[in-house]
Amino acid sequence: MRSTWMVVAVLLAIVFVSGAWAQDLSARSAAMGGAGKEADQEGAAQWLRNPAGLAHMGMVPGTDEASRHWMNLAMFGYDDCDRSYGVDWSGWDPETHWGLGAGYERNDNGDSSYGIGAGTRIGSGFSVGLNAIHSEQSYGSSSMVGSVTRINLGLQYKYDDFRFGLAARDLTDQTDDRGVYDFGVSWRPNKHWTIDADLRDFTDKYQVTHNIGGEFRFGDYNEWAIRAGLHDNGESVGWVGGAGYTFRSGWVLDALYEDEDDCWKADICYPF
Repeated sequence: MRSTWMVVAVLLAIVFVSGAWAQDLSARSAAMGGAGKEADQEGAAQWLRNPAGLAHMGMVPGTDEASRHWMNLAMFGYDDCDRSYGVDWSGWDPETHWGLGAGYERNDNGDSSYGIGAGTRIGSGFSVGLNAIHSEQSYGSSSMVGSVTRINLGLQYKYDDFRFGLAARDLTDQTDDRGVYDFGVSWRPNKHWTIDADLRDFTDKYQVTHNIGGEFRFGDYNEWAIRAGLHDNGESVGWVGGAGYTFRSGWVLDALYEDEDDCWKADICYPF
C-alpha cells in the first residue's frame, strides 16, 4: 500500500500544476474499435473508462500471492493520431472489491486533462463508480472550451462470462454531454477470446454510434494478443487492428494501427 500512495502523490503533484481534456490512451481498447469501454476490464485506464469496473478487477499476471490484497497498474501511453501523451494509474483490492485511480494527459496544442476515480461493489455482481475530470482546452464546442470539471457515473454488472456497463456523462451539467448515456457489453467465453460491443449516446441526444471488436490471446501463457475492430466516429466506419505482448514479469506492451487516419497508438503498463 505504501507504494500505491507514493504513485497517487506523484500523479496528483503532476496534475495539480497542469491544465486539463480527457482522452483514453489505451491501445488495447482502441485496437478493438474502441468498443466495450463501459464493460471490459481496462487495467490502468479503468478509473477513466468506467470506474465501476475497478470492483471487478482480479490478479495481474506476473504478481505474487502476497500482492493479492492490493494490485496496482501504471501506464504510459502515446497517441500519434491526436499527438497526445499521458499517464494512468489504477489500484484495487481483489478481495474486498473496490479501487481507486488517477491520470493526466496533454497534447501538442497545450490542452490537457487530469482526474481521479473510484469504484466499489454494491451487491452480487453489481458495482458503481464515479470519476471527476478537469479539462482545459482551446477547441471544440463552446461548452468544452476553457476550464471545465465534469463528474461522470459508471455502473457495471458481471454475470458468468459477461460484463455489462452503463455510463452517464457529466452529472453536474458543465458541458453539452449532460444527458448522454453509453452502454457496453464484454463477453469472455474462455481464456483466449474477448468480444466487445457498445452503443455510444444510445438515447440519440446527438448521434448514436456503434463499435465492435475482438481479441484473441495465445502462447505458452497467453502472452500474445491480436486485436481488430470497427470504429464508428459518427461520420464513417473504419477498421483498426493491433497487437499486444505480456512479459512474464507482468509488463504489457500494446500497439495499434488506424487505417482511416493512417496513425498509431502505443502504451506500456507496469504492475506493482
